[in-house]
Amino acid sequence: MEPAQGKKLLDRAGDLLLAAGFERAAAVQYVDWMRQYILHHGKRHPEEMGMAEVRQYLGSSQFRPPGGPERRGEAERAI
Repeated sequence: MEPAQGKKLLDRAGDLLLAAGFERAAAVQYVDWMRQYILHHGKRHPEEMGMAEVRQYLGSSQFRPPGGPERRGEAERAI
């Protein structure tokens, strides 16, 4: 694995998920949810947001998880 230095936040998140043993497909999905969340909030940095913003995104019409709404909890944990 290449050094994390210089990598963007979401690339580092993906690397960490893979290093933690997540399957590639799950890591890609989690990073995609993170990306959508950040874009939904006008590209604000995640450190500036909290659970209120996570729940606001997950309750919005923009959140359309593959597999249906029962994956909302999984998306909340990913974000």
